[in-house]
Amino acid sequence: MKALLLAVLLGSAVLSAAGNDFKLKADPRIGQSPQDFHIQATIEPKDANRSACVIVDGPTYRSTCWELHPTDRRVWDFWLKGFRGGRYDVVLVVVRLVDGQRVELHTPAQSICVIGSLTEGDVSCGVETGGAGLQD
Repeated sequence: MKALLLAVLLGSAVLSAAGNDFKLKADPRIGQSPQDFHIQATIEPKDANRSACVIVDGPTYRSTCWELHPTDRRVWDFWLKGFRGGRYDVVLVVVRLVDGQRVELHTPAQSICVIGSLTEGDVSCGVETGGAGLQD
């Protein structure tokens, strides 16, 4: 949601990354709070690439952005640490210059579930648990 807002503020178009030359891998897909994530962004070098951001949105929001150059490496690895319980969506956004316009392309969101501790109310991916078991 914040990525879309950022795109609107910058006046850029936002397009899906289907068929594009970049991808995102987030591990683990499920974990125990406090959870660390390994994020791997693979982006084929192109003259039109300008920047990239990995965005993690959920109970905690974090992002990391960097500039891209045609001679850059293909793979970037990040360790994001200490996420509390809940559902997180991870997306990679690549900004390109297309016909003189800034265009934001993004991967489909990958969902990650972090099982919360008892001190966090044991919230897990939008489902709260109590003494009686799982409840909607």
